Amino acid sequence: MSRLLLVLVLSGCVAGGSGFGTGERVERETPDPVPVDRTADCPPPPCPDGDCAVGAASVVWTDDGARPCDVLGDCDADYRAFLALAADEGEPTTVDALRAYISGLFDGGTDYVEGPVGADELRDVVIETTNVGFLLDGIEGRTLIIAEVERSPRGGGTQVEYTLSDPWVGDFGALLLLPAAAPPYAGVVAHPGHWEDAVEHRDLRHADALLDAGFAVAILDPRAHEADRVESDLTEAMLVAGHTFMAVRVYETLLLRRLLAAHPDVHPERIALQGHSGGSSSGNLAVRLDDGWAAYASDFLTEYLYATPEWEYVDETVPELHAWFPVVNDLDTVATPTRLFEYGFPEGGDELAGFFCDALD
Repeated sequence: MSRLLLVLVLSGCVAGGSGFGTGERVERETPDPVPVDRTADCPPPPCPDGDCAVGAASVVWTDDGARPCDVLGDCDADYRAFLALAADEGEPTTVDALRAYISGLFDGGTDYVEGPVGADELRDVVIETTNVGFLLDGIEGRTLIIAEVERSPRGGGTQVEYTLSDPWVGDFGALLLLPAAAPPYAGVVAHPGHWEDAVEHRDLRHADALLDAGFAVAILDPRAHEADRVESDLTEAMLVAGHTFMAVRVYETLLLRRLLAAHPDVHPERIALQGHSGGSSSGNLAVRLDDGWAAYASDFLTEYLYATPEWEYVDETVPELHAWFPVVNDLDTVATPTRLFEYGFPEGGDELAGFFCDALD
């Protein structure tokens, strides 16, 4: 038995009489939810040789962290610095040329790829169209500083607030929820949607249910993620410079996995990914770029193209990837155990924890 899930694709832009329109519903057939009664922990097996931390040599843990800038506000300085640091890694264009190219895509100039497309080929396409390759190269050996800001009790376990510092993307925040049970823990990296910081994602997207089920949950605090003029200007600036905001979002997601993998209490082979809304836009790419994820839960599909007639963008705009969105969005072809939930995960925390527990068995 199956049902049709209607997924709102916010970046589905089509040409119309008054310009670009936004919003298109895409039908996707998904299995009926399987009821679960998940009250017990689902711990992973012991780590090989008793040592859980992987890649710890290039991760520096400190206890003198300070909070980064207002994460959802005008927090774009590090991203502006990224454009300067990565100037030699992109093929720049002009604003006029970029807009003309996007206009052509809207005006019927897109030859959509229907597939089938092999996993390796699609990975290469994602790397090329997003220009994330130079960020992926050497990522495990690149120094990542993880500075503790504050530690407090949470649901019988512990919540730790961190600031992560990376040579490419600067300083950004994350919350880590650690269970009260004995380690090792399975882990979940969570990428919030637009207008959500880490605390809001924790409270709205069932992080406490994952904590109660025995998962260590690392939640990204996104910067410049309010679908506003700051995000729009950055998106266009990156595209003009030959880069994409999606590459940066994917990279930050992978840095959180490095945090979990280097943590002595987290099993490095049992780390899953949860993306909500805009966090799914990047998560749907991250899971295709790296087969090290143990499971993936998404609640959103996008066409990787969003621009209004006034040239307002959101970060998921990757014009060269737009033609490939039908095969990117076919999550049934992802090698990692993957499930498309309803938008916002209304199925509940037990359902989400149950999916991860079953996938990580």
